[in-house]
Amino acid sequence: MIKNIELITEVAQEFTLQNIKFIVGFFLSFKSELLEGTSSLDIDFIIEAAEK
Repeated sequence: MIKNIELITEVAQEFTLQNIKFIVGFFLSFKSELLEGTSSLDIDFIIEAAEK
């Protein structure tokens, strides 16, 4: 069970790109199947929440 779900929800709703503190992972992948290509971009980051 997740504790402090209200805090997590509040931080997620107030998220902006300015809150990003560090990028810890940047993954780009390509896949081709039967004449159709797909790509995926996955960025892992740490945000800094404003103090209240």
